[in-house]
Amino acid sequence: MMIHQVDWKAIYPDMIFLNGPRNRREVALTFDDGPETNYTPRILSILSRHRVRAAFFCLGQHVAAYPNVLRQIVNQGHIVGNHSWSHADLSKVTVEEVRSEIRQTNQAIRNLTGLTPLYLRPPFGAISDQEVQTVREFGMKIILWDTDSLDWSGITRDEIVQNVVSQVKPGSIILMHNFMGAKGLENTIQALPVIITRLRNMGYRFVSLEELLSIPAYR
Repeated sequence: MMIHQVDWKAIYPDMIFLNGPRNRREVALTFDDGPETNYTPRILSILSRHRVRAAFFCLGQHVAAYPNVLRQIVNQGHIVGNHSWSHADLSKVTVEEVRSEIRQTNQAIRNLTGLTPLYLRPPFGAISDQEVQTVREFGMKIILWDTDSLDWSGITRDEIVQNVVSQVKPGSIILMHNFMGAKGLENTIQALPVIITRLRNMGYRFVSLEELLSIPAYR
């Protein structure tokens, strides 16, 4: 679900990140659209069992609705990033709407955890010049991805695994989800431990986004 027509990374190399260094076999897992009370705790359990630290890009409205799950994510050592308040396409709204989507979500996360995120993942990976400049005002970085599991699309467990294994490279940021409305994410739950095991067998080490990018996650 990423927009590729413009090479935004080339235009804003100090602001937009799709991956970490390519010279180390390190990768980072990221999950979008939560928190919620069904899939997120199960994902956290899998990550704990496999000793993997991930990043969760959270919607502000879900943070407000499920504060205890948000705290659980942080307490288990995972990074929390900003995924807007309402999953708005930030490339198509006004500057003030971008500011509001970012500000409300950062405030909700800060109120619950004392942490102010410095990572933003725009919904749909949608970027505009106006949006980048607005994100810069907040002192934040835009974190995209280079490996898309497509787990949101209703595909099978094996297809999710294959999407990740076939795309992954040293430094990859892997996109998965921990909320998906009516479609559900049972296949994500089934695929996640397989992905972790397969990538480790391929010589990859899972690290946090902070370690991968050498960029602080919070103010």
